[in-house]
Amino acid sequence: MKKIIMISLIVAASLLLVGGLIFLVLSLNADSIFSVTLTERTQDIPEGITSIEVDTEVYDIEVVRASDKPFLKVNENSRRPVMIYTSGTSLVIEEMEDESIAGFFARAFSRIKDCRITLYIPDTEFDLFDISTETGNIAIEDSFKAKKTELESETGNITLTGASTGALDISTETGNILIDSVTALAAEIETDTGNISLIDSSAESLNAESDTGNLSISNSSVQKSTDISTATGNVTLNVFSSAGITVETDTGDVSGRLSCEMIFYARSTTGKVSVPKSTSGGLCDIRSATGDITFEAPLLNQ
Repeated sequence: MKKIIMISLIVAASLLLVGGLIFLVLSLNADSIFSVTLTERTQDIPEGITSIEVDTEVYDIEVVRASDKPFLKVNENSRRPVMIYTSGTSLVIEEMEDESIAGFFARAFSRIKDCRITLYIPDTEFDLFDISTETGNIAIEDSFKAKKTELESETGNITLTGASTGALDISTETGNILIDSVTALAAEIETDTGNISLIDSSAESLNAESDTGNLSISNSSVQKSTDISTATGNVTLNVFSSAGITVETDTGDVSGRLSCEMIFYARSTTGKVSVPKSTSGGLCDIRSATGDITFEAPLLNQ
């Protein structure tokens, strides 16, 4: 019996010791304990690069217009080093992990801030721009051109402005998506809880999905089909035109004012429905379980 009690006391003391160590790590400044530093480095982008692929966890990614030759700047976390290399005509940028014990605690408990990769790109069209990050934000602006663009972030926001691209694929889990002054061919936009905003843009086709986030399109046009679906998020279409529109929601409201004549086929199980009556134009098919559907008369000649 005494042996069992002694063993129990030893186990309890060990647990208290481990708990105390963890508390100490969490309470103190982990940046100084594990020597987390930020270093800025600049590197030229080699000639002949036609694709850029970026894969990180915490780094913010920025793409801006360069006045001369292309280069990149990295504000690098010492516990999250960045590896940059070429593979054929692709420039690859990857975040590496410090697998030491100190690196583990630094990643787990230190403040992640100011980790940034900035790409300075001239007015040149790329074959592929593929950027993926887990918690970082993605911002691309200033006359960006690519045949195919893929942007993904789990919790970070994505902003794409002033761009021209072929296929466009943007996705987040909780981050917001803003697309402003963009021209694209087939556009695929998806988020779970983030909001989607499309402003002053055009596409050949558009497919947008959201679970709980709201979706807003304004002063934009789609040549062919537009397909939109949400679970609880609201959908707003203002000064928007498309050859065909399909919107489906569970509880979200659908409202707006189009810039073209369309034949509305709108129904909601329990929500209110008020749409223009027209016998010309493409089909605007809107379905909602409990949400309201409200559209004003089209604003033509826009």
